[in-house]
Amino acid sequence: MVAFHIQRGVTVPLSASEFYAGLVQRFTPRDEMYFLDEQVAEYDKKRMTVKEILQLELIVINEETASNSCLYCSQLIVGSFSASLNA
Repeated sequence: MVAFHIQRGVTVPLSASEFYAGLVQRFTPRDEMYFLDEQVAEYDKKRMTVKEILQLELIVINEETASNSCLYCSQLIVGSFSASLNA
């Protein structure tokens, strides 16, 4: 809904605090992310297999962060493509 209004240059009909309150009311929070009820069990199960969650850098600072970002993006693209073929 927010993207719809922003793309059209229209004022979003709710404040940021109303938006975040709505997230908590409608979705289940985990690790600063929000999930549908049917996604929570799967996330919790997979989360138990990981020791820690690392924040990826989105801003390229040097050659190392640039190559890490490109590698991660290519893994996401290949993974989502493979998943769509298997569906």
